[in-house]
Amino acid sequence: MDVLAMPEAEFTFGDSLVGKVRLSPGGVGRNMAEQLARHGIPVELMTVFGQDDFAKSLRQSCKELNIGLQYAISSPQNSCVYLAVHDAQGDMAIAINDMAAMASLSIPAIKILPNNEFAACLIDANLPDESLVAAAKYLQMPLVADPVSGSKAKRLLPILPLLKAVKPNLTEAQLLTGRNNEVEAATDLLTMGVQQVYISLGKNGLYCADQKERFHLPANPAPKGPSTGAGDAMSAGIVKAIAQNKNLRDCALQGMKFADEHLSRMAALYCSN
Repeated sequence: MDVLAMPEAEFTFGDSLVGKVRLSPGGVGRNMAEQLARHGIPVELMTVFGQDDFAKSLRQSCKELNIGLQYAISSPQNSCVYLAVHDAQGDMAIAINDMAAMASLSIPAIKILPNNEFAACLIDANLPDESLVAAAKYLQMPLVADPVSGSKAKRLLPILPLLKAVKPNLTEAQLLTGRNNEVEAATDLLTMGVQQVYISLGKNGLYCADQKERFHLPANPAPKGPSTGAGDAMSAGIVKAIAQNKNLRDCALQGMKFADEHLSRMAALYCSN
């Protein structure tokens, strides 16, 4: 469950700010599944639900969006929660995530999945290290990974050679490679075995690379609103195009299209009168 806040005026640490707070279904995996479902793509979400009111709300939301849950599991722990506070421009100022329940996605749970009946699979670094490795080795389909955050990005290091694509932001790419810029980071990630690299640069666009080409796509002007979830939407667009065997540029353009659509929805939710 996402708890997202945005002040009406400039952001100030250490003060109680007037603004808007919204409670809405979230989570990297669920967000990506939502974006695919919104575009009519059949999708199954393997996740963990707690045994609380949040879980009931999250299940109902997935049902309404036509997100399949046949591989979802339940945990006695609380449902996962992500709390983010944005500044007046919509950029995330600080966030805290409580994802302890994700530990229930163990290796035996991963192997409940059919290993080759899907066109592609999105995985994210909220999974425990051993589950990420098990999933990458077990699933015989194009795999796209989202690092989720700087603190979790390095969980992807053991599975980079098994990935079709990875979509980090610049900070995550730097942590994965130790490089200072997106060009060098992309080079290293390709050397590590990833086939395609998409580095999100926020308002500066998207840097893309594979063994054949490299290019930078500028970002479109974004409406005023929280940016949380835009990266998840981009990952969903990229994996949709990968599942359709599109080339690097078409995958990148699809990812940016999904992100732009998400930002417009968020602006309407938080900034409308």
